[in-house]
Amino acid sequence: MPSRKIIFLTAVFLFAVSLIRIAPVVYKGYAPTGSHENLVLARNLAYTGEYKLESEKNIILSSSIIADKGVESTIGNKLTIFLDAIIFKIFGFSPNLPFYASVFMFAVSGVLIFLLALRIFNNYWLALSAFSLDLFMPFVWKGSLFAGTYEFASVFFLLGLLLYFWKKEPRALALVASGLFIGLAVVSRNAFLLSAVPIVIYEFYRSRSWKNLLYFAVPIMIIFGSFGIAGNSYLASSDESFTRFGHFYPDPYTYHFEKESFANSADFSDPDISEYMLKYGYETPFLSKVKMYLHSALFYPKQLFSIINFGGPIFLFFAVLGIIFLFKERRHLFYFISFWIVFWYFALVALKTNNWDHFLEIRFALVLLITFGAWKIIGMF
Repeated sequence: MPSRKIIFLTAVFLFAVSLIRIAPVVYKGYAPTGSHENLVLARNLAYTGEYKLESEKNIILSSSIIADKGVESTIGNKLTIFLDAIIFKIFGFSPNLPFYASVFMFAVSGVLIFLLALRIFNNYWLALSAFSLDLFMPFVWKGSLFAGTYEFASVFFLLGLLLYFWKKEPRALALVASGLFIGLAVVSRNAFLLSAVPIVIYEFYRSRSWKNLLYFAVPIMIIFGSFGIAGNSYLASSDESFTRFGHFYPDPYTYHFEKESFANSADFSDPDISEYMLKYGYETPFLSKVKMYLHSALFYPKQLFSIINFGGPIFLFFAVLGIIFLFKERRHLFYFISFWIVFWYFALVALKTNNWDHFLEIRFALVLLITFGAWKIIGMF
């Protein structure tokens, strides 16, 4: 194990190297994507102090008139929006600023992955390998330029994991602090709730202690309950915003005045259409429902073979080896990661999702498995 000075200098160097992710924007004119509704909402919050995005008829309004003519938004992931608003308040608004901020935060989270791997395996070079893999992992690089979504949540979540794994047996204070950061991750990106739940369950399985369970779970519930539930359309499954019902209806006018005629012309062969028909209370054929869940169930395994998202079959091969070697050598870590990924997967299927960005929630687990699998194979030669 290297000295603390070496670890600190390495962390600073790795942070600087991670900033390379902004290169496509700066040098190639890449048009970055992101949750534009979150960024516009953050801008409005910074300029007016109002959590508003649209008019009563769901027309997105400019910041100059949003305070008077806008309605209170129910868009979730509020902590990300509040933090982006603080950035806009301090630095002003410019089109590329959110992407600089996102790349900065992903650089921080990359350093946290290095520290986590170092803490868990006590192997400096394996930790560097984990960082290097994370740096060039396609869905992570793409996620770093998907501003207004995972940048803050990833840092909070990885900080929570780092505190959880800091000691072999996490103590009360570590559990409370870990729960606080995981709670912040959940209110920054609600989808992290699907990772928080299995980790809390695992802690109870590991410790067999109701006291430890409360130390860990209560901070998450307090933060989520006080900041994440009220007025959150993601949790209520209500669609007051065009950013939500726009997945089905082509425009606000259709939503408000031509719902029935549009729904009657829906194509049930499209699983996404079936999902929203079911959501909005329309009769959906049984076979379409089956296709809808099957589409979601197949989406994530298929993505594991995608070179542009996951890195292709070679990464999947090393991940499978990683889970096998963990079972043989680090049984508790095997249970932790396996239960986390399996719970996450079935929860996403139950929710009928099919989005590549959900892999960012299990980013550390995937990087750890691939790195450990590759490391063990290399060690055989």
